[in-house]
Amino acid sequence: GEGGGDGGGGGAGRVVFHGVDATVVMVRRNASLAFLPGVSALARRVVAFPASRLEEGSPGSAGGGGRVVRERAGFGSLVRFLKRSSFDVAFSFYAGGPDDLVGVDAAAIAGVPTSVVYVGWTLAVPPGLPIDALELPSDVLLRIQQDAASPYSLVRIDSPVDFEAFDPARYPGGEQFCESGLGCHAARRLVVGRVSRLVSAKAPEAFVLAARRVKDELLRRHYAAQQEKAADLASAGIAAADGLGSALPLSPPPLPRFLLGGDGVLRAALERLVREEGVEDMVEFVGRVTDVPRFLSGLDIFLYPTFGDSFGYVVAEAMAMRLPVVSNQVGSLPELVETGVSGYLAPLKTLPGGASAMDDEVISELAAHVLRLLADPALRDAMGAEARAKLLKSKSRGDRGEAAGGTVWNDNRSLAAFADAHAELYARILVDNCGGGGGGLGTSARADPAAWANLATPRLPWLAEAKASRTGDSAAAAGRQPERGGEE
Repeated sequence: GEGGGDGGGGGAGRVVFHGVDATVVMVRRNASLAFLPGVSALARRVVAFPASRLEEGSPGSAGGGGRVVRERAGFGSLVRFLKRSSFDVAFSFYAGGPDDLVGVDAAAIAGVPTSVVYVGWTLAVPPGLPIDALELPSDVLLRIQQDAASPYSLVRIDSPVDFEAFDPARYPGGEQFCESGLGCHAARRLVVGRVSRLVSAKAPEAFVLAARRVKDELLRRHYAAQQEKAADLASAGIAAADGLGSALPLSPPPLPRFLLGGDGVLRAALERLVREEGVEDMVEFVGRVTDVPRFLSGLDIFLYPTFGDSFGYVVAEAMAMRLPVVSNQVGSLPELVETGVSGYLAPLKTLPGGASAMDDEVISELAAHVLRLLADPALRDAMGAEARAKLLKSKSRGDRGEAAGGTVWNDNRSLAAFADAHAELYARILVDNCGGGGGGLGTSARADPAAWANLATPRLPWLAEAKASRTGDSAAAAGRQPERGGEE
């Protein structure tokens, strides 16, 4: 998922828990199914739906013309797909965008009785939607919804890690990540790396600038040591003329490699920055990484400057591979990385107005943590072991009563526990929605569907047309039929 590039899809699978048999559809806008490891653990059948068609236009674009028409066609396709498949549960994702809840809208129109939304962003989900529960993968995201007095049931489910795939034992001794053009060397150098989309939010520029700080400090230490040794020889009466001084050339030290995995819109700018900073001999662009565990197995340190991560999947995967992590104290990362134990987190600077900044002081702190780890193999090993152990540690599953929002439903981060937690969640909601009671979410989870249906101003401009079509009000949609160009 962090390798760069976009796709689209939906997954479906039957789940049976406590006597409830349900079919679930997953709708995720503008992302690959591979991003969610839980899909393979839970789904009996996966159906790809071209959700990327919804990207052809913007709901708020002025004068949209054909672009918006194609978007309507894509939304209609999604609604029809949900209707004819007779799903019991719709599982959607919220990443902060106004059209990220397209799955909720489509499921409501198609008559899917249960809707669960995974919240992957630091914004409150708008009220008044037909949502049964919000799934929060971290405590910080849970608190954001609680502080906003969210009307929905809030459920904490820790995001999973595929511990079988991300197992350092599969790569004994580690592997130098060497492919054509990466400039591998006969003698192994220490490797610092990261993998993510090359976009501003992930702060890849800070990775390059930290590499420059590391290089400058290593060179300073190296030449200072050489000069000190030359001075000691000179004080002993040994000069270059004796043929010994020539054994002390000012040669550069072996420098660590900095592998930048992933691709994105900043690739060209980052390549220029590498040249400007003079770190071409250290920083290497790997491009899209298809085998993330193998890539991570070749690293000694995971350096991941970032402005924010709702959960931090790639950090968790690095920790599972026994890597010490150097990152920033943002989002949910403090829930994963314990500073001084499994890695280091550098706080961002807060600017007037509340914005965060990755200034020189922050980058220097990141570089200092990397230098400390580079110089101490025992510290790297100890922190890496603590990182994996933290992820594997089991938790006490809490009460499922009215305080369900404050408890973690899966007692560990395995795929099996993740799947079981969702099966239990779906079963409890379905029991509640069918009037059985005793579902365990406390009160009726779903916001009033009638109130949602009567909203004066739909959130999305084509929603009124879709609702009118569903209720048989053909006049509301007259003269606005989508073009048919074969794209459906």
